[in-house]
Amino acid sequence: MRKGITFLIFSLLFVSSIVGLSDEEQKFLDEVNDVRAKYAKDYNLPNMHKLVWSEHLVSILNGLDWDWGTWPEARKTWRYTRLNTLQNISDVIDKEIEPFLNVATTGKPEDAVYSMDSLELLSPVQTVIGCSSKTYVYCLVGAEGNAQLWDLKAKSSENPGSACLPHYKNEDRFCVPVNSAEVSYFGFRQDFVDGINEKRRSFAKLYHIPNMHELIWNQDLVDIAVTLNWVDNQPQAGQTWRYSLISSFRKYDLEKFEKYINMFSDKSEQEKKDYITRLKEDSLFEVEFMNPEQTRIGCGKMADDLDFVCLIGNLGNWTELSYDTNSNVAPGSKCLAGYENTDGLCTVALPTTPLPVTQRIPQPEKQIKQTAGAEAAGAETAEADKEPDMAPTRYSPYFMICIVTVLFLF
Repeated sequence: MRKGITFLIFSLLFVSSIVGLSDEEQKFLDEVNDVRAKYAKDYNLPNMHKLVWSEHLVSILNGLDWDWGTWPEARKTWRYTRLNTLQNISDVIDKEIEPFLNVATTGKPEDAVYSMDSLELLSPVQTVIGCSSKTYVYCLVGAEGNAQLWDLKAKSSENPGSACLPHYKNEDRFCVPVNSAEVSYFGFRQDFVDGINEKRRSFAKLYHIPNMHELIWNQDLVDIAVTLNWVDNQPQAGQTWRYSLISSFRKYDLEKFEKYINMFSDKSEQEKKDYITRLKEDSLFEVEFMNPEQTRIGCGKMADDLDFVCLIGNLGNWTELSYDTNSNVAPGSKCLAGYENTDGLCTVALPTTPLPVTQRIPQPEKQIKQTAGAEAAGAETAEADKEPDMAPTRYSPYFMICIVTVLFLF
């Protein structure tokens, strides 16, 4: 049932992103990407990325106060531009960039306090866009909050498309998504999990934790997370999982998490213990990701909220730790069964590759008779080492049963 609900939620999100894109919006998006590809080639830009439409950005935009004009929420994980129309955007961009191409011009578009106007659509590292219109048009581009262009007065010596972000590939000197359906304003979940695991490894090394395990994405926890009602008590909480909240899987939020863990590390040992004692019955928030023997993680979008809830299992309790940086205990020295030490972190052990099966070469009849006595003498040993019959079978028994069944039915 939970899996069905999860599938329905993500299906609706996917369908809404398709249905919400009108013909005018699709034409605008294509034109913006054509302009981005053109400037990437003209200036040898190594990291110009194709923009993907984001209904999440549209939702954020529609929730803003359009009369405010300079939103304080901007310049963190998105930036904005105001347009008169979605039509002929290439002409608008070319016109607004022209003054900055003049060698005598001082200043840069990035010097703008709030927005670079239509030139926001040329920021190479932005990957998602969403627009909405009333009497005029606003577009949000993300998920970077800093204004980033290139040296408009010089041509780069780099190769276009040579510095694409992870999950992107160079296609005709332009960074395009490997899978557009996976591109999201909220980032890529595996990047976040990988970042968490690297922090778990460094945390284990710092405090000589012998049983810090890698976290692996688990869909069952996602299915639970998306159905949680935070008004009522959750009977599973504190039994098979603990929880924390995150805003997204983006680099920006991963850096915030790392900063918080560093702040926790800077506390004295008594301050750490006091913090854990005070909050461990509910959630330690970012510190929850440092619980050593947790092995699974699943994050789901909270209803009517921009946050994700991450469930971390399979333990419902917090494992008490010693924060001794001078300990002689080796990180990764007490891994659970099925795990192995990989540079201080207990990771899932790779299956051992079985030895190749060697087929016996048939012996000539004369040689068989000569060795018959020796084979009889070592019959027990030979029986123990007996190889399976390697002769091919023309028709397997299962195949014959299927044939008979079909004939019987018809």
